[in-house]
Formats: sequence, C-alpha cells, structure tokens
Amino acid sequence: MGKYYKGSVGKTISYKLNGRLVERRVGVNTTATSPAQLAHRTKLKIINAFLGPIEGFIEFGFALEGKVMGMNAHNAFTSYSYYNCVKGEYPFQEMDFPKVMLSMGILPLPDDLAVSAENHQIAFSWDPQLLSDDMRWSDHAMLMAYCPEKKSAHYLINGPVRKLGSGSIDVPRYRNAVTYHLYIGFISDDHKQISDSTYLGILQM
Repeated sequence: MGKYYKGSVGKTISYKLNGRLVERRVGVNTTATSPAQLAHRTKLKIINAFLGPIEGFIEFGFALEGKVMGMNAHNAFTSYSYYNCVKGEYPFQEMDFPKVMLSMGILPLPDDLAVSAENHQIAFSWDPQLLSDDMRWSDHAMLMAYCPEKKSAHYLINGPVRKLGSGSIDVPRYRNAVTYHLYIGFISDDHKQISDSTYLGILQM
C-alpha cells in the first residue's frame, strides 16, 4: 500500500473543504515561495483536476479505504495520489496514469482482463469463472475510460455482473483521435466489498 498525505509545507496547510483536499496560507508570507511549496501546490492542482470528472466513481471506489483511514473517499484518494500518482519534478509534474488507483479493497479481480475498441465503444472483457470463495457471480464490474485531452471521464460503477464476462462504455466521436486511459475494478452487489482497480493501458480512438 502506498503512502498517504496530510499536513503542511512551510506556511501552507491542507485541509478538507466540501469533500476536497485544498490548501491555504497561514500568516503573512514575507519570503519568496520555495521550490518545495511550488511542487506541493502543483501536485494538489494536478490531483484535483484529475479528480473533477471522476468524483462520482471515487465516492464508491475509495469509500471503504476512507473508512479505514478515518477520512472521506475524496480525501483518501487525494492522500494516496499525492505520494504515489504524480511523477516528475516541478514544474514538469503530471499524473502517472498507470499508478493511479480508482478503487482499493480486497475483493479478488478476475483473470484475463482485456480491452478493445469497437466503433464508438470501449469493450472490456474478463474470465467469468469464480476463482476464489470471495468472488460472486453478482459482483459488478467498475469500468473507467479517462480522456486527458478532453479532461473527461466515461464510466460505469454498477456495470455488468461478473458472470457475463464482458461490458462496454460508449465514448463520444471526435474529429481527431484522443487517448483513453482504461481501468477496471469490481464491487459486490451490496457494496460491502470492493477490489483494487487495475490499469489496462490506453486506446486511441
């Protein structure tokens, strides 16, 4: 499990506001902003920008992990992402998409996860067999396609059930090809168990 962020850097502190991790200055700043402070602020801006279109997904994906950490789902996601999902040195920081976690839990993932493009749909597939006692036919796939060029996300939370072995997401038609970063996870029908999400790579459509 990765690290979690909470606390302050210099005269900048971070705290919860309307379900988001934000920052503010404390006292009067009479010195130039340090590189560490600039890197800290940029990290939070990058994470908050990524979080915007996927908030509904994270509300479920990090709900159980948030309870463990004593915080809400949004803050649990932001805290994890702060230490694990932003790469590069200031001012060249960016989201490290393969390291992003959109859900965290102990529900097992199926084997043979795959994605493909079909017209204006992204098709996900998996092995529907129950490979452990914790798996259920009624577990739902959680499907995510994130487009950085459009700063948009298309997803299903209560997607197709595990036994079907496949599901799809409709995506818009654009004049020029765009990139989709693809993720999948599973959640139990009663939402009491959830899997870690896994990154399935990119498709250009």
